[in-house]
Amino acid sequence: MINSILRKLLSSVILCGFAWTSLSAQNIEIKVNQEPLNEVLYSLGLTYDFQFSFSDNLLANCVISDSSSYESMDAALESLLAHCDYEFKVTNDVFVIYLEQTRRRNTNQKILYLYRDQGIDRKSETLPYTSIIINGTSVYNGTNGYYIYRPNEGII
Repeated sequence: MINSILRKLLSSVILCGFAWTSLSAQNIEIKVNQEPLNEVLYSLGLTYDFQFSFSDNLLANCVISDSSSYESMDAALESLLAHCDYEFKVTNDVFVIYLEQTRRRNTNQKILYLYRDQGIDRKSETLPYTSIIINGTSVYNGTNGYYIYRPNEGII
């Protein structure tokens, strides 16, 4: 009698374990053709009950085509975001999507500066045809009183 109860109890525990494993190991199915990434993420959030945080305008420019099954949302996002050089991190159960670090600031790119200002007097009236000196360079303004100065690379 006790053996029979223990067997039933053990069987129930094993069945519950299998059921829990199958529920927690949810496959993420993606079938999209030429859809903006923001819309794909909206759909995934609704379908699989995940939360995302991203710039709607930024992700709207990334068009995705994918017909795959992924073992987890992490794996699905890694694949989807790689198409457009985005990354993600999880913060408080929210997937935060952002532009890849290397795309944000390429150290090989030149940074160009342009300074624009207007010469005015104490009464806030425009001072046309005046000059100022910036980094040893004379800069002249025109009839509107505006100066425009573009320094050489590395000089600010």
